[in-house]
Amino acid sequence: MDDARISLCFIVNNLDCGGLEKVVISLANTLDASRYKIFLICLNGKGVLFPQLCLPEANILVLRKTTRFNFHFFREISVFFQKNNIQIAHAHNIAPLIFSGIAAKISRPQPLVIFTEHNQIFRLSSFGKWKFKHIYLNLAQHIVTCSCQLKKYYEQHLGTRRKINVIHNGIDGSKFHNLNKQEYKDLFKIPKNKFIIGTAVVISEQKGIKYLVKAAASVCKLRDDIHFVIAGDGPLKNDIQKRIDDNKLERKITLIGYCNEVQKFIATLDLYVLPSLWEGLPLALLEAMAAGKPIVATSVGGNQEIVEENVNGKIVPPRNEKALAEAILDLYDKKNEDFQKISANNFNKFNRLFSLNSMVENYSRFYLSTLSKS
Repeated sequence: MDDARISLCFIVNNLDCGGLEKVVISLANTLDASRYKIFLICLNGKGVLFPQLCLPEANILVLRKTTRFNFHFFREISVFFQKNNIQIAHAHNIAPLIFSGIAAKISRPQPLVIFTEHNQIFRLSSFGKWKFKHIYLNLAQHIVTCSCQLKKYYEQHLGTRRKINVIHNGIDGSKFHNLNKQEYKDLFKIPKNKFIIGTAVVISEQKGIKYLVKAAASVCKLRDDIHFVIAGDGPLKNDIQKRIDDNKLERKITLIGYCNEVQKFIATLDLYVLPSLWEGLPLALLEAMAAGKPIVATSVGGNQEIVEENVNGKIVPPRNEKALAEAILDLYDKKNEDFQKISANNFNKFNRLFSLNSMVENYSRFYLSTLSKS
């Protein structure tokens, strides 16, 4: 009997740390196996999160991308599509769209190509955005953004007139419930008698951590019972450590490095801060929300779809350490009267809009809809 399941292939650069990669792993591991047969193509190696993937080896193609144009590379992807009768090729970010889109065109039959934008568009130059709009985006039959703000950017700044579908990212919130705060403070060597403010991110330019360090310097001059903790690794980790050392903040800010137990780390926090310069819909904020933590975030990307001013946190302009410090102090001063209400608001909103089940169900309906119209 023929396999009646839908053959769905995700295409990514790799499964290194990041929200996009976690979304793909969650979809691949959670979509209904009786309805979908899942495949994955990594264009540039496996990545550190690859072991979390629950797929048969035969369903995975791992390549090593080079900077040179290589027709054989497209051919390998096309052969994989044809061998597995791929019906939907779902590309996450621009390079996967280019490679899978071209490979789809030389495949028989041709799979539908879906492109999900997470936040990469903000990193392109003006000419890069022109090429993307007029050339690369045409490789996809369907476009998805992970936030309403990204959709708005495509329409207003990129001038895209095509239909854009919004599907919010989601996570398994149960991992962030009922964790022992004091126990995990010992695990991460975090002071027990302080109000703990922190973040867990890839330490890159995008995340704006230098502005958090500047804000922390101001906050700690006014409140001696506040301690900042930054979890994560990345290209700017050494630069951030130097900023901490140069400002003599070693006793006020702890940089703990890469953390593979983020839910335990977030449990130790009293307040979560994300000072990003650009975003799509960051999983970091969904994790903080699932844990019921008050949040201070910048007014970029989908952050404002997660954080509502004075409902479950505060929104501040990016690149503004003064506003960041003021928002932190405002929430700190209200901690006894408002935090229980904020936690309840976070739990309710998370379960309504950003759970793993919501994301998986929304994508599943979308996949079925695209096939029915093809």
